[in-house]
Amino acid sequence: MMMRTAVGVMLVAGLAQLVAAPVQAAPDPVKALRSALSPGKGVNVVSTAKTDHGRGVYYTLELNGLVAFGPRGVTASDTSQRLKYSRTAMSAAKSSAWRRTPPWKRRR
Repeated sequence: MMMRTAVGVMLVAGLAQLVAAPVQAAPDPVKALRSALSPGKGVNVVSTAKTDHGRGVYYTLELNGLVAFGPRGVTASDTSQRLKYSRTAMSAAKSSAWRRTPPWKRRR
């Protein structure tokens, strides 16, 4: 019975791969990019970078915005950034700041 189940699962997985259609790219990606970067148009910019230092200490930087183009290139931009720290990184920063503060300046 177990063998039939395993064979059935493999058969269904194999058929699913045959049925899936491949994704087609634009005919000319350079032409598509140039049309998006032409004067009078703009593009949305989204970027995420995560730096992991191990042991649960990491931070993430997110950038979102819009870049507008004119005859000579970029004419305007409106972006925002957001920096997020992990809880472990925040607690480590707070504890090390506590140790650097002289005893007479510490809150009690």
